[in-house]
Amino acid sequence: MNDIGKNIGYTHLLNRIFNEPHLRRKNLPIPAPDVRAAGTKKTCYVNIIGTCQALKRHPNHLKKFIETELITTSNFNGDKQLIIRGRWRDQHIRSVLTSYVKSYILCEDCKSLNTKIEKNNSTRLYELKCNDCGAERTCKRIEKAFKTIANKGQRIKLREREREKKQKRGNGDDND
Repeated sequence: MNDIGKNIGYTHLLNRIFNEPHLRRKNLPIPAPDVRAAGTKKTCYVNIIGTCQALKRHPNHLKKFIETELITTSNFNGDKQLIIRGRWRDQHIRSVLTSYVKSYILCEDCKSLNTKIEKNNSTRLYELKCNDCGAERTCKRIEKAFKTIANKGQRIKLREREREKKQKRGNGDDND
């Protein structure tokens, strides 16, 4: 018999969810980030590979997102751990992971984490497809964040270039 058009009780719906397993939402376990200090100016994200396997994403995609969010650089070492420039605590990495999950993992329709992402070469966008409900959406590209000039040598070179530009403009104005 069809349930449409009938008044269905709350307890009936509750029993239906608990008795029919396909109606329950299945969340994938995301391991907590294992972050350790690697020297005085670097941080090691030890279990990034396990996190990527749980999220079903490529490690380089997550690496690029972490670099953009923390405005830093990073690379993988021989043990497949991510070495991040700067001192970061696990709370920082956890908040970046939460943001990554919302942007590139979570289905907006059914809130499932069982999704896959593919890059569309014609539009240059990432397409997120949910394996549970079949919904599709586009995700924005990960773009490098603005970086400030960090070291003294870079600041000196920038000042010299600015002086040269001013001198050229000043010499060009005198000739007119």
